Amino acid sequence: MEAFGESHLLQAGKDDTVLFFYTGHGARERTAAPFEALVPDGFHESLVCYDSRTPTGYDLSDKELAVLLARLSANGAHVVAILDCCHSGSGTRDTAAELRLGAIRQTYSRQEPRPWDTFLDGWFARTFPGGEGLRLPEGRHVLLAACRRREKAFELTTDRGHFSTHLLQAWKQLGPDASYAALYQRTRQLMMGLTTDQHPQLDTSGLCNPWVSALTGKTAHEARRVTVWFDEGHWWAGAGAIHGIDTFPDHRPVFAIRGPDGRQLQVEGLRTGAERTLLPALPDEWKGREVEARLLTAPTPAMGVFLDADEAGCSRFEQAADRWQPVHFEWTSSADAAAIALELTAQRLVVRRRADGLVLRTLLGDDDARIFEDAFQYLEAVGKYHRLLELDNAGSRLPHDAIEWTLRTARGTFTGDDVCIDLSEEGEPETPFELQVANRGTLPLHVAVWYLSPWFGIFRVGDHMWLDGGQTRTFLSDTLRLPRGADHALDLFKLVASTHRLDDFEMAQPHLPVGETVTYNRMAGPSKAVGGARVIGGFAPPEESAGFDWTTRLLRIRQWRTRPVAGTRPFEPAGGAMRILPHPHFRASLRLLPLPPVRALDADAFLHELTRREGAELVP
Repeated sequence: MEAFGESHLLQAGKDDTVLFFYTGHGARERTAAPFEALVPDGFHESLVCYDSRTPTGYDLSDKELAVLLARLSANGAHVVAILDCCHSGSGTRDTAAELRLGAIRQTYSRQEPRPWDTFLDGWFARTFPGGEGLRLPEGRHVLLAACRRREKAFELTTDRGHFSTHLLQAWKQLGPDASYAALYQRTRQLMMGLTTDQHPQLDTSGLCNPWVSALTGKTAHEARRVTVWFDEGHWWAGAGAIHGIDTFPDHRPVFAIRGPDGRQLQVEGLRTGAERTLLPALPDEWKGREVEARLLTAPTPAMGVFLDADEAGCSRFEQAADRWQPVHFEWTSSADAAAIALELTAQRLVVRRRADGLVLRTLLGDDDARIFEDAFQYLEAVGKYHRLLELDNAGSRLPHDAIEWTLRTARGTFTGDDVCIDLSEEGEPETPFELQVANRGTLPLHVAVWYLSPWFGIFRVGDHMWLDGGQTRTFLSDTLRLPRGADHALDLFKLVASTHRLDDFEMAQPHLPVGETVTYNRMAGPSKAVGGARVIGGFAPPEESAGFDWTTRLLRIRQWRTRPVAGTRPFEPAGGAMRILPHPHFRASLRLLPLPPVRALDADAFLHELTRREGAELVP
């Protein structure tokens, strides 16, 4: 803390960068009475200094750090704080065996209230006697944090920080000109490969732009711009969860807004909807006029795409990628973090789904401009499909069971999010069905249902409609069909329910051709070899509608054909992926069922994972 004074950091001025990088223990302390209005649970977060747990010592609280950073930015310095509140090191390891979760290193919380006059050596007590008029200064700075406010930070079994290791790895991958937003997205993507229990955070203060180059703050990258408008008595920003905005209530989006009169404001979103964000009140004279905003919060990572190419292929790719700004996907140098692989050779470009190796698209020819444009547009559509599939509202106050699915068929009536229909062998199985949605709560809810086809199509099912508490409505009557020669099929329906009217948030798209090969030559038009697609039924085009507090459900309908296995002939289910040999004295019925995804763990990692789930910790 002494280094924040005149002897060192306060000497920083315009064109200087101040970096505060903390790795160590994080904790919580019961706060002083004047701060209780700012921390409803009565505890503030703190950093444990080397002497702060002595009988007369105290941690560095988040309130004190806010004042120290504001003092530095007041002199014009570019201020960056990076907090990894667990034991960590500065090295980067690429060996997968070393990147395993280790222990949680969070020290104990202090339960006794901290005296008011101890905060920042009495500065708060002198500036705000008795807490009267208490406010925290809003300095201009960037904060990269290891986890959310309520989460714990992990270290790896290498004794290095989970966050620090992957932050430095991301920096190495992206290069020295990477923006804070790009660093955050890549770091989060790498961290999610090990655990979904720790979410890094990027926050900005004082109109600080997260799309400038990290540490220098100089080279401006293109920030996402959104429209702002007034409607139904509220101000809205045209970006929501479907655009990658985090829905956790303790990480609200921040917008830099420029009004038609040139005034600039920085505001924090109140509620993030599926397709828009509710804003606080803006000047009345801006109503009905053009208002634009920049999103100062980095979006959550989109679908990861990995490039598999030699040096010449990487050069071709980089020339094309520089002209493309992806929205629903992002490039990653980690194959494990990618959903899609681009396999690029001198002769072809193949788009492949990594989960099952399925070739989605093959592009041939010598016209690189059209080849890459085709590939990037295809990836945008696949990424949009993934966004809707994973869409959820972590901050919803609606109970999860407020909405209930019911699938009615001649084979039975099914409820819940996972339905498995056992099909007989005779003929090509078809299952007529009705899809009903019930509102089990008391609040009226506006409900929209989407069909997500196996070929990445997104279709609105029926009309958006209001469901009163206790009301049930039928959204779709159609037929489930098992593809000819197949033993199983998976159909997905996504439901969004809101206390306010829902927009369609521009999600509808037709089926994508899967398995298609297209040739692009400079002197000729494209030639195609097209694969097929399976469709449940016809769907109406989307109409316009609006959004607020909301929740989602995902319905999975699996169809499985049961086949008798005769003793005199072999059987090859799952498209020949396995072979069951005959036996002269054995006959049985066979049904393939999916297993939940599993992750291989070595013994040490398994013990760490087990103790973590129980809230315990392994110590040497």
